[in-house]
Amino acid sequence: MRIVALGAGESGVGAAVLAKKEGYDVFVSDAGTISEKYRTLLTQHDIPFEDGGHTESLVLNADEIVKSPGIPEDAPMVKAVREKGIPVISEIEFAARYTDAKMICITGSNGKTTTTSWIFHIMKKAGTDVGLAGNIGRSLALQVAEDPHACYVIELSSFQLDDMFDFRADIAVLLNITPDHLDRYNFELQNYVDSKMRITRNQRPSDSFIYYRSAMRRRTAAKVLFRTALCGFQPLRTLRCPLPTSRSSAATTCATQWRRQWLASLPECPQVLCAKVWQTFPACPTASKRCAPWAAHYSSTTPKPPT
Repeated sequence: MRIVALGAGESGVGAAVLAKKEGYDVFVSDAGTISEKYRTLLTQHDIPFEDGGHTESLVLNADEIVKSPGIPEDAPMVKAVREKGIPVISEIEFAARYTDAKMICITGSNGKTTTTSWIFHIMKKAGTDVGLAGNIGRSLALQVAEDPHACYVIELSSFQLDDMFDFRADIAVLLNITPDHLDRYNFELQNYVDSKMRITRNQRPSDSFIYYRSAMRRRTAAKVLFRTALCGFQPLRTLRCPLPTSRSSAATTCATQWRRQWLASLPECPQVLCAKVWQTFPACPTASKRCAPWAAHYSSTTPKPPT
């Protein structure tokens, strides 16, 4: 199987070294000039490379491409790779295939490096066998290949998250989301939000998702941060409160209480909250209509709705 690393920086060269160790046919291609540090590392591992441009015949024969996060989707070679249907992944995605280490992953528009460094420092001082990787420190792939650890603290940018599919964070941390890098996301904030939320992809009920709700407007948090084990931690688009206020006094009271609980209970999804609301307000006609079906599906202890 042939692996081509697009970009010969920290992530690309690290992925190439790991791929070589795992027995792949490896090639590295960079449109710019490869630094002497990485040139030496590639030579030491007997990995062929090119710089100053991409040779299509040497790139498009890959079975899989590991793309450096700094290369945009509209780069000519990336377009050619996409058109040919060659799978494109990030170095983090590739490295995770060859380690069982615990992954503590941090993303956000601001404060990623500080928070990642702080968590790493605390764990290091506590005597944990921990590595620092991602958008800071040494390449995760290079560490997995040459200096493996039992745990990694990883700073993840949206660009890295975009090409991650099977990776799973044991602990995912979202610091904040504010408009940033929108030129890479068709100038649509929701696209950027979706990219950041990929940090929760593939998480299991035993995993953790930590976020700082006060950093965002309450309504934005309510729309974006629905995650629960029952929802499988899959990326979701914008969600709105499914229980509108009715003219009925009972329904209005129920809806008001529901929204308060809904906002206070993030990141649970509305289906699970419906089960809770139905148990709390079983007599409310709005709750009966909107929540009872979800309650019956998700909660074995939920009473049957009134007939």
